[in-house]
This record gives sequence, structure tokens and C-alpha cells, in this order.
Amino acid sequence: MTPVRVLAIDPGSNAGVCWGDPGGKPVIRSIRIDSKMSLGRRFCLLEGEIRRIISTYEIDAVFAESVWVSRDPTKLDTKSLAIQFGWQSSIAMACEKEGIQADNLHVIPPDEWRKLALERTKAPKHIKGAAERRAWLKNAALTECQIRGWTVTNHDAAESALLWEFGCEFVQPKATLNRLPLFQLATL
Repeated sequence: MTPVRVLAIDPGSNAGVCWGDPGGKPVIRSIRIDSKMSLGRRFCLLEGEIRRIISTYEIDAVFAESVWVSRDPTKLDTKSLAIQFGWQSSIAMACEKEGIQADNLHVIPPDEWRKLALERTKAPKHIKGAAERRAWLKNAALTECQIRGWTVTNHDAAESALLWEFGCEFVQPKATLNRLPLFQLATL
């Protein structure tokens, strides 16, 4: 099997990025982009940073978290929608310019990677309120990274790390077993 180096991105003004080889220790970072800049400038900055990571670290496959879009037309925020799709377009352009083919760019809904990493897609039912449920999921991502022995600086970096683990499992099944603590291996 040809080695595949994976990059995962949780896009946004504080984008989480994580890269490395399946079965290895990931590099986990955040890219802080000033939200006071114009949208076009923010998208260009993210594209440039992603291109730098792809070329410097010889990335083969990219996994980006997909945008969340409300299905309730009364809650549709077109500015937020434009921003979310702008982040994804920046990632797609970076991949294209660095030679990563479309079949190696994967846009993953949060529920998919959460199911693997957190073994759940939603906060427990006793947690009320959308902000509280979202905070619970973000804290759960931080906790999972700590369990794996990964140093993360914020929830965006943590979520990109768990998305990276999902990507590694996708390109090289069972690679995640090498990163689990021994006591967790016994339960598999």
C-alpha cells in the first residue's frame, strides 16, 4: 500500500488543521484569521495557508468538515451561508492548485467523524439549548484528544484532529488502533 499523508481542516476564522501519516502522531494547529478582514481576504489567507501545508508536508489526501446549513427556511442566513461555502471553496482551490485530485478531497459532515471519534453525533438529551449542546460536543472533542495524548490548544484544533483520525481510517482502515491507549484496545 502506498503511504498517504492526510490533512484535515475544520474551516473558519479560527481554522483547525491537522496532518500526518495514518498510525503516526498528528501535527495539530490552528490558523487564526482576523474576522475584521474582508471575506475575500480571509478566504485567500486560508487558501494560502492550506497550500503551504500541502506543499511543505507533501499531503496526499484532504478531509474538510462540511458546512452546516439550516433546513428551516425561516432561519436561513445567507451571509453565514456565503461564508461557509467560501471556506470550502478556498480549500478546494488550494487542493486544485497543489495537484490534489478531486477524488482525494473529501468533504465530511460533522456527524460522520463524530460517530467514529466520539461514538455519538449529538450531545446527551439532558443538555438543553443549541449553544449548550454545541459546547458539549466541542468539549467532548477536547477530551478525546487528551485521551489520545494529543496536545490541542482549542476546540477547532481538537475537531480537526478527530477529523484527521477519521480520514486516516478512511485511507488506511485500522490505522487508528495504533493510537488508542492499551486499556481501550482490550475493549475492541
